[in-house]
Amino acid sequence: MEITPRMRNILAQIPRDNYITSDEIARYVHLSEKTVRATIKQLSTLLADSGAEILSKTRRGYTLLIRDENQWNAFLSASDASHDSEYARGAVPATSEERVEYLFWNLMDQADYVRVEDLCEILFVSRPTLTSDFKRVEELLEPYHIAILRRPRYGIHIQGKEIDIRNCMIHRMVHELEMDGDSFARRCERELAEIQGTLLENVKKYHLHLSQIVFQDLTVSIFVTIRRVQMNHIIPLSLEDVQRDLSGETLKIAQNIAEAVESCYATSIPAAEIAYIAVNLAGKCNYDTFSGECCQMIPSFVEELAQEMLEVVYETFRLDARKNLTLLMFLAQHLFPMTIRLKYHIFIKNDQKDEIRQKYSFAYALASQAVIPLKLKYHEEISDDEIA
Repeated sequence: MEITPRMRNILAQIPRDNYITSDEIARYVHLSEKTVRATIKQLSTLLADSGAEILSKTRRGYTLLIRDENQWNAFLSASDASHDSEYARGAVPATSEERVEYLFWNLMDQADYVRVEDLCEILFVSRPTLTSDFKRVEELLEPYHIAILRRPRYGIHIQGKEIDIRNCMIHRMVHELEMDGDSFARRCERELAEIQGTLLENVKKYHLHLSQIVFQDLTVSIFVTIRRVQMNHIIPLSLEDVQRDLSGETLKIAQNIAEAVESCYATSIPAAEIAYIAVNLAGKCNYDTFSGECCQMIPSFVEELAQEMLEVVYETFRLDARKNLTLLMFLAQHLFPMTIRLKYHIFIKNDQKDEIRQKYSFAYALASQAVIPLKLKYHEEISDDEIA
């Protein structure tokens, strides 16, 4: 028997110079006390030739006694190497954080209901522990209006609009890529690198100007698109409708990306998904991203929205910028991709929103009122991310 991630996690809680009870360990690692005691019994057998042993004392709990420091360090080194290779192969999640990540992506990948009992067996945890982990998963899903359905004798399943599910997956992956350590996104880096290569070819070909953040976001968007298409979850978008909102060049770039993806992944990309790629391109790039012939003309309704927004600012704050043509032009350029995002429900995250709100509080107050015409047109609340 080899030391498992769960054993490692429990072993890490046992001190050398004090005692800890099985109840305390259970609370720390989110397992039942019975499971902790059983795991410690297995650990005691595994540590026979490690240079250390786990001692137990009634009413006090457990402590770790090191008999040979060199032998113990050698055992830990061998254990670390084994753990790394196990987790790379997708070993059983050991901590609450790992289980939450596993449950999140497991639910996203399920086409049908999954039984809670099956998940308990896969993860080697009790039902109360799994219920606690699911509460944390629900916290991740709630901002995207995604619910976990529970059906007796069937199990659990997620319910939400396809666009919301994709927004949730995209931003979870982006978050994981920003964090150190192992994660689902990190284990997909090879596939992400292939998509980046395809995207980079089109960036160079069409002279696009993308920030690193936008480039990464588009890469992850395309990865999620492929994953959902392979599961037969197609975005409900009409290519004909999108063609009325976007330039031919934007759609051409999306078509080229789709063709490259099809050849790489042997996956047919339907017209609705080409429209989705195009909407992501137009909604996540600045107006000046596209140069030369690729430049998207600003529609007249966007210029009218910019004028209405400055009118609201004047009526609310008596700050008159209505004849400031430079401001009008820059505002309209910013609004064009924003209107695409609002119309097609493309969520964008602004990690600097709290800093912006504090540092530029008056400008933020102006913007909070200025977005009223956008609320009325799109029948949507404007997020703090967009206001910032």
